[in-house]
Amino acid sequence: MQAHGLEKCPGCERWGRYAFAMSAASAPLSPATPARRSARLRRHAWAIGGVAAGAGLGLLWLLGSWAGSVLLPVTGGVIGVGACALAAWLAPLTRALEGEVTARTAELERANHELRLSEARFRALVEASAQIVWFASPNGAATPDNPGWSAFTGQRPDEYAGAGWLNAIHPDDRDATRDAWQRAVAERGTFAAEYRIRHHSGVWRWTTVRARPTYHDDRTLRGWVGMNSDAQERKEAEAALRHSHEALEARVAERTRQLSERNAVLRASESQLAAALQEKSLLLKEVHHRVKNNLQVMTSLLNLQSHTTQAPAALAAIAEARDRLATIALLHDKLYLAPDIGHIDLCDYLGDLARRIVGQLDARPGRVRLDVVAAPVWLTAAQAIPCGLIVNELTTNALKHAFAGRDAGAIELAVQRDAAGRVALSIADDGVGLPVGLHPAQSPGLGLQLVTTFTEQLDGALAVHCSRGTRFEITFQADA
Repeated sequence: MQAHGLEKCPGCERWGRYAFAMSAASAPLSPATPARRSARLRRHAWAIGGVAAGAGLGLLWLLGSWAGSVLLPVTGGVIGVGACALAAWLAPLTRALEGEVTARTAELERANHELRLSEARFRALVEASAQIVWFASPNGAATPDNPGWSAFTGQRPDEYAGAGWLNAIHPDDRDATRDAWQRAVAERGTFAAEYRIRHHSGVWRWTTVRARPTYHDDRTLRGWVGMNSDAQERKEAEAALRHSHEALEARVAERTRQLSERNAVLRASESQLAAALQEKSLLLKEVHHRVKNNLQVMTSLLNLQSHTTQAPAALAAIAEARDRLATIALLHDKLYLAPDIGHIDLCDYLGDLARRIVGQLDARPGRVRLDVVAAPVWLTAAQAIPCGLIVNELTTNALKHAFAGRDAGAIELAVQRDAAGRVALSIADDGVGLPVGLHPAQSPGLGLQLVTTFTEQLDGALAVHCSRGTRFEITFQADA
């Protein structure tokens, strides 16, 4: 007998015209008319086929249905399924399902093995790291599985669990650390701080901590993961730098105090020096004033002496001596009135000197014109005196000899100084000129000999030009 491709099982002949039928709903079939039984068996046979095709969970339903099977009498045309035929038909499905379960089990075992290896490697990394990696629950309590914390602090899991980890924090840092941690947990924000942790050796070491919350895939809070990095060397370097800075500031302050004291001494010395210089200036002015007065006394004496003789040569000698004394007296008068007691304006001094000489020796006022071409040139008294005596001698000689037999003449006095400090002093006239072949150093008269001597005293050079009158030019280096 065959029914829908299923062969008749000889072992089931003893059941007569009975066969197994499966209930798709796992409920036993009740007797009915042949037509109704035939339709119901067809539905259950198709259910059996669907179960077989479904494998996996379908097999479990099929076996459950097997337990609920009943024997039904089968008449002609009814589908019959023998027990042995059904077992043979289910065997390949069972083997396929067992193979699939075995493969899936092996796959899960491999995944679990890889997970255990990953956890072991992570634990080894945490324990070997110089940093402390730790975990906390969503409410901020430390979990007991933090080997890095135990390795560093020496605390047991039951000692640091919950809030016990705060006992390893330095007492001066504990309150601030607890407040910052509670605030980060409440706000689910980043926890960042620096505090000291007691090492298992008993030494306090600075650490820098940073922790962040972690979340599940559904964005629910999973917990916290954090890391403490040793900051002791950096803190020691900062402390050393701070101490060095403080020491440097102390040294600067001490040096500033010393400099302030020295500056006070220097200011006092400067005040004393200024007072001394003022006193010296007054004394020098007094000296110049007295020298000028003494020279004027000597000039007056020479004037008196000139009244005791009628010899022309004696009178000329007395007049020349008187003029030289007046030249020096005028210099001391200028120094007495100068703002800088050690220097004199050569232009001002020589201009006044030349005008005084022309005014005294010009027989007819206005006959000789004096031109002064000069810019301010400041010289020391040591250099101004020879210059004044040179101008006195040359101007006097020009007035006496250059314009003989003439009704008019001109004398030019020029003073200038170049950028290198070289001073050029020149006295020129448009008179008759010097005798041919006469050199100042070889002159029989005292005046030109004095001009040569005073030029040498200035370490200068004397040049004489006799074209269109006479021009004497003296050049020398001005003192600093």
